Amino acid sequence: MLNIGRKKVFIYGSSAGLGDALMLLPSLLELCKNDKFEITISLTHRTRHLKEVLNFYLNLVPNNLIFKTISVQNGFIGRLKYFLKLRNERFDYVYFPTSKSNLKTLLVLLIIMPKFLFVCIKSILLDPQNNEHKISYYSRKFGLNFSGTQLEKILCNLRIRSNDLYSKPEISSKIDHVVIAPGGGVLELHKRWPISKFVDLIVNLKIKKNLNSILLGGPDQLELLKEIQKKCDAKGVNCILSHPKSILESISILNSSKCLVSSCSSAIHMGSLTGIKIIGLYGPTDFKLTGPWNDSFEIKSITCHCGPATKTYFGRDKPLCMNKITVESVFETVSMHYE
Repeated sequence: MLNIGRKKVFIYGSSAGLGDALMLLPSLLELCKNDKFEITISLTHRTRHLKEVLNFYLNLVPNNLIFKTISVQNGFIGRLKYFLKLRNERFDYVYFPTSKSNLKTLLVLLIIMPKFLFVCIKSILLDPQNNEHKISYYSRKFGLNFSGTQLEKILCNLRIRSNDLYSKPEISSKIDHVVIAPGGGVLELHKRWPISKFVDLIVNLKIKKNLNSILLGGPDQLELLKEIQKKCDAKGVNCILSHPKSILESISILNSSKCLVSSCSSAIHMGSLTGIKIIGLYGPTDFKLTGPWNDSFEIKSITCHCGPATKTYFGRDKPLCMNKITVESVFETVSMHYE
């Protein structure tokens, strides 16, 4: 393990989506758990909700950890001013584990700590190995190396922590409902299962198994959820449209449920923090790299020319591999968990 002693560490997480931030949790916990070290971590964030979830789970580490979140202004000039100020912090280590722009990252590194530029370039250019999950990939970027037993222990502790989250009374039973997370923002339409199939699944679950469905998604997916709810209503089936006020509330909904059906999205990684059964719908993305963390899941995926190839299909809305996943196969898999 990386021996950082009494050193200050800066972790730049601003480029990470929610799913990436959640997949960073095991590495952050492992990096900070040694109570012989006094570690300062400055983690940039875009929303108060992301700050909330990281603070909640990182509270598992000893009190000698100083966890500090810093808001970064949007725009290149604002960020440039922010990073120039960081030079006065005299960080010993700087990490950009999820950076999507290598060129911008290198420019920032030149500003913050040019003497460690070579080491950081090596980390930035580090690619995932064959069939490697992002959790392992991020850990290698931190100089860590998780064993299977070690990772399972960390994930178990995270799931135990999730049990402390409050669940709403109307969704407190794990018996009679399924969480449906269509997933995918505007730039991730290629990851979505067709709306009509989600509607058919919800209708079949209610009519054939008397299972209610809860629609779960972020503010950017609200119109999508409303559309699915409206189409279900037209077929005489009501479904609950959840209105979580935070990421932690979304996790609490999953924590109080028995089964999650989701396209490749942050909902899957939130589900990994709980004991919920996960049915992941994968096409153009590689579930071996970005799938759920634990063994409590089943993958629905069709092998064809368009997957997994996220870069090729980025931003496209109707990849063939998602369309070919049948409602019947997903329905049968969900049904098995409620018999």
